[in-house]
Amino acid sequence: MWLNVSGVLYRTMQSCRHSLDTTPTLVLVARTVLADPAARRQPVIPLPTSLTGLPPALLEQVSVPAPVLDTVLEGDYRTGNLVWAVGEAVLPDLERCPAANEILVVRALGYALHVLPRQLYSRAAFDSAAFTFNLSIVGPHWTRLSQTLRTTLCDLMRMTPDDVEHLIATPGWCTNWG
Repeated sequence: MWLNVSGVLYRTMQSCRHSLDTTPTLVLVARTVLADPAARRQPVIPLPTSLTGLPPALLEQVSVPAPVLDTVLEGDYRTGNLVWAVGEAVLPDLERCPAANEILVVRALGYALHVLPRQLYSRAAFDSAAFTFNLSIVGPHWTRLSQTLRTTLCDLMRMTPDDVEHLIATPGWCTNWG
């Protein structure tokens, strides 16, 4: 069985967004996939042995048929690297927040970040202006995010923490979603 790397991250964010029961398991799957060095270069990786015991219905959501070509990505994937960093930074928050009963934070992160996985292997420059709305979804929960995630989101947006905090403090800027 093969896993679609961006599909794993997308399903994880969607599960968070909709507060599904599969969220903790998908966070574990995403953490395992992001820890695999091959996933940085290949959009499809073999199922890690540590995940073979997962429910078949869940694996079916993130798996793909065996690839015909062994696609290895080379070159400059600056946007993909930024998205990868966000993926790594958000996982601890997605584990910590439910334990602290901060479900709205998890849902907001899922909604805001579900658009990022399709950019994982993109050579195009990241359009931070287009992502501003997504940042506004996380805005009401900014202080509850880990420092690592806040810094990584600032890097993604090419903004300083002060710039983001100024936006968040602007009346009407944040989207009170959830």
